[in-house]
Amino acid sequence: MSRFMDAVRAEWLKVFTTRSWWVLGLVMVLYIGFTAALMALLTSSLFGPSGDMPLEGTGLTTMVYSLGTAMGYVFPVLIGALSVTAEYRHNTITPTFVSVGQRGPVLTAKVAVQGTLGLLYGIAALLSAVLASVFFFMGQGMSTGLAESGTWMMFLRSVIAMGLWAVVGVGLGALIRSQAGAIVVVLVFTQFIEPLARMAGGFNDTISQVTKFLPGSASDAFVGSSIYSEITVGGAGQTLLWWQGGLVMAGYGVVVVVAAWLTRWRADVS
Repeated sequence: MSRFMDAVRAEWLKVFTTRSWWVLGLVMVLYIGFTAALMALLTSSLFGPSGDMPLEGTGLTTMVYSLGTAMGYVFPVLIGALSVTAEYRHNTITPTFVSVGQRGPVLTAKVAVQGTLGLLYGIAALLSAVLASVFFFMGQGMSTGLAESGTWMMFLRSVIAMGLWAVVGVGLGALIRSQAGAIVVVLVFTQFIEPLARMAGGFNDTISQVTKFLPGSASDAFVGSSIYSEITVGGAGQTLLWWQGGLVMAGYGVVVVVAAWLTRWRADVS
């Protein structure tokens, strides 16, 4: 336990003595805030009580609130992956292993610290999405949904989802090791491969039986609302229940971390 706590303290020191965590966090907040404000402006103008196509309920507002997870999850994945790949890039992983004495506590500490940082990212992304959009909804006389327990449960699950994404990032970073390689893999998969696959699943139920288990789809199901599910045909095909999505997301985190431990993490450091 003492080795683990030492590794955790060292990991937090590494986080706060670098700029990547707050630079990525700032970009995420600005990106989510701008997107949420734009979406709120458009949806409130079109679907508010005074709009051309008025709708009732809080589905539109929660869709905008969930942008922090639906579009911002790539940031905790990156920060988790960079926490590992940066050590290999700058050759600090060997002193880390030597100072702790065992590799297991190092990986466990990275999962714990980066998972916690992912939760903080989730809170920041959520606040950015809500604060940037809620006044547009109020201005159009729309229900903000903030008085409903379901909305707050969605908020809680969205924060947890971001923590899980950071854990997935740690596992990916440990598996790939290359910083450039990890960034390319994360961006290509999250921004191109999975969105296109989910779009195809919206047109074909057979494909959707597979795509609903993809990490982004599982995360959206866990949160309970997503812009991707709203804009694709048929609501992006088949979706998981929220608890199933949570289990699938947790499963991804466990699988990549365990795979990293069994393969690359215990290998010699070149």
